[in-house]
Amino acid sequence: RFWGTDFHGEWQGHRQLEAFEHAVESLGSRVTADIEDGCADTYYQLHILASDLPAVGHASYRLQASSGTRRAVAQGSVRAGADWVENDLVRVQLLPDGTFDLQDKTGGVLYPGLNRLVDEADVGDEYDFAPSVLPEILTSDGLTGRVRLVVESPWLARLELRAVWSLPESILPDRDTRSPTVADNAICLRLTVRHGSPTVEVDLIIENRVRDHRLRAALPTGIISETVLSDGHFMLSDRPVIQPERPEWVQPPSGTWPQQDFSLIQDGSKGLVIFNRGLPEIQATPDAAGAVTVWLTLLRAVGWLSRDDFATRKHANAGPMVPTPEAQCLGPQHFRYAVAAFTGPAVEAGVPRLSSAYHVPVPAVQGVADGQVPGGDGFLEVDSVNTRVTAIKKHDHRESLVVRLYNMTDSPVEETLTVGRAIVEAWRIDLLEERIEPVPNSGNRLVIDLRGHEIVTLELALESHA
Repeated sequence: RFWGTDFHGEWQGHRQLEAFEHAVESLGSRVTADIEDGCADTYYQLHILASDLPAVGHASYRLQASSGTRRAVAQGSVRAGADWVENDLVRVQLLPDGTFDLQDKTGGVLYPGLNRLVDEADVGDEYDFAPSVLPEILTSDGLTGRVRLVVESPWLARLELRAVWSLPESILPDRDTRSPTVADNAICLRLTVRHGSPTVEVDLIIENRVRDHRLRAALPTGIISETVLSDGHFMLSDRPVIQPERPEWVQPPSGTWPQQDFSLIQDGSKGLVIFNRGLPEIQATPDAAGAVTVWLTLLRAVGWLSRDDFATRKHANAGPMVPTPEAQCLGPQHFRYAVAAFTGPAVEAGVPRLSSAYHVPVPAVQGVADGQVPGGDGFLEVDSVNTRVTAIKKHDHRESLVVRLYNMTDSPVEETLTVGRAIVEAWRIDLLEERIEPVPNSGNRLVIDLRGHEIVTLELALESHA
């Protein structure tokens, strides 16, 4: 049983290879299987299109042998070559130096040279980055990695690059410059494009064998903008690309900004968004024409909790001066992020929903036919693209449902919630889940007004199953 939309999951089982291949063949073009060579008992990965899944709902799929008659089914849109993959929305070409060119087919815009790796000395501590006195910035320019197509199906295709990058082993004892001795760092980069999605997924593994450095991915957007928009705490944070210098501050601005799930650059007609999984720091810098490059921090490898010998923090400690050798992050480091182009303003273009699809992929569960719960019904759905649901949970003390959502814009929004069961009663509640006031409802629908940037938490008492 597979629960998922545009599902790409794994089916693990002890099956004879011949029987499995026959079953997959009977399903036609709705399924593609990646099968390990030379194994009768192995792992199989199925790429299944599970379209039109209900909101907060599930669907069940059954893999079985057929009589041999194949039905005509829809074909996926993913195509691939030796160093490129595409669907109807986007085309990506991966270059030997690890950068890739993204062609937005909807907007007709090319974004070349994305994902340039940039490495520099870091003489800071776990709190703050600090450049060395004699900085040496190295890039992935000139790498000659091997690019190959590792997965190809109508629903998903994946390119892989493997390369070795030589970097200085550490900073020198004077902490002013980097060592002339270098170490080789193995790189494995994978790009994935899926059917029906504009998102290009990046999966990067680096065998870190060097110390005292910061590693970032540079993504030149080519878009002229004075602000960068980042996902924040119950709001989208609009910040200036050029930070104020503020030399009089105890700790002057670092140049970087925090983010949660994504950051983006837009000019009203087009934009480029960078999603991340657990990479909370970005920087945005303009070139001479004002076109912005986004810098995504991947790794900071340092050896001290705090130090008081670098100028960017005015030679002040931020904590105890304790060595932390494990903060050098030696060994394999795994980074996951993604890039998508969009047309028009970000919220109206559905960027927050693209982010949710990337960060919370539909789960897939393997099961058996006996006792399965039929799918097809949704549990909760909202109408507006301007609101974002952040919590759906059982009340801590009552047999009711708690739903929290917020308005991402500064304009009022009338939001309609549709629930999979009839609503008996509904209330606005506070963040402690205490009731404030009742909310009118009709059947399984509830209409709520949200002011600009307002957070609303609702408690719903639902009709029980018979």
